[in-house]
Amino acid sequence: MLRYVLVLVGWLIGLCHGAGAQSGGGAVDSLRDRLEQWQRAGASGASDTLGLNLMNALATAYHHAGRPDSSLVWAVRTSTKAMEALSTLPTDSQSDVRKQLMDAQRIQAMGLFFLNRYPECVDRLQEYLASAEQLGRANDIGAAYNYMAFCYDAMDDLPTALRWSRRSVQILKDKPDGIDMANAYVGLANILYGLAQEDSAVLYYREAVRLHEHLDQPANRTSAMFMLAEIFLRQERLDSLDRYMGLIAKSMEGVSSERSEMRYTLFQGRMAMEHGDARGPCSFYTCGLLGRIDGGPPAAALHPSELVDRLGFAG
Repeated sequence: MLRYVLVLVGWLIGLCHGAGAQSGGGAVDSLRDRLEQWQRAGASGASDTLGLNLMNALATAYHHAGRPDSSLVWAVRTSTKAMEALSTLPTDSQSDVRKQLMDAQRIQAMGLFFLNRYPECVDRLQEYLASAEQLGRANDIGAAYNYMAFCYDAMDDLPTALRWSRRSVQILKDKPDGIDMANAYVGLANILYGLAQEDSAVLYYREAVRLHEHLDQPANRTSAMFMLAEIFLRQERLDSLDRYMGLIAKSMEGVSSERSEMRYTLFQGRMAMEHGDARGPCSFYTCGLLGRIDGGPPAAALHPSELVDRLGFAG
């Protein structure tokens, strides 16, 4: 279960930088309105990419709203429109449309991944990679390698995932302080964790934490620190675990969410078990959140092992 959680977290972190990234149902409604306004105004020439950009942004918003099927539909529509435009444009006028096509291919891969359609996801990532190479976009080439690694990781083909991940890190070394480099470190750390190379995984998670701090990405930094905490708990390195729990608590002050609050309290409970506290510090507030998520009745306290079962973060 934890391996699957790490892959999903890594994929989400890696795709947050995508074109038009917005979140929530409000973004979907707003983008649909803007797209309808653009359509009513009458489509412009093939080289006008505003409509393609809006369609990609809508596909991304559907994904962040938890609707990968709708995201996939809109990304396919964008690809179709982009291909139609390319068929009518001279070669020297195609670059902007090709950029939108590349983004649509990446968003399609994102939808296919979350629909567990991994072989199709690999095919779409190959198209994304080919587009990135044609446009000479090193960051997208490295990102495509990284997403390919996530996909093979999800299919439990860790040797292939590791090859793609190392290629991603290698090509992104020319962009050492960017978000794609941080995402590549997370991807490689996830795979090394799955290969039981936990000490090496720690090194790359720490690099991801460092970069996310440099990039002022507190949510991504917190996610990487949670991954480190998982390893330290597994290795019974309680001093390191205590230190990172303190850092996580501080990091969550400005970016806290219900799930991160629950995950934090889960770790507190598991740490209490390691220290011999049979009950652990499970608060009424946290148990109330659990009740709302899975339909179970809120309780004043739960045993930490029950928290593990209900949140699905067992090691």
